[in-house]
Amino acid sequence: MFVKPKIKDLPDGSLMVEVTLNHDREFLNWVYQYGPNAEILEPKSYRKTMKEQLQAWMNIYNG
Repeated sequence: MFVKPKIKDLPDGSLMVEVTLNHDREFLNWVYQYGPNAEILEPKSYRKTMKEQLQAWMNIYNG
């Protein structure tokens, strides 16, 4: 799925993972498994897609 992953330990104990993707949807599905323990920093379009998906889920489960 990923090409040339780069993993960096950060001072606060978190990890920075940088990847080159072959498929956008596979990446987002991979991130979903980590729930709120993961944050998409870039690209902004992926953050937007994640936010839209989370809002759709909120509409379902809060409705």
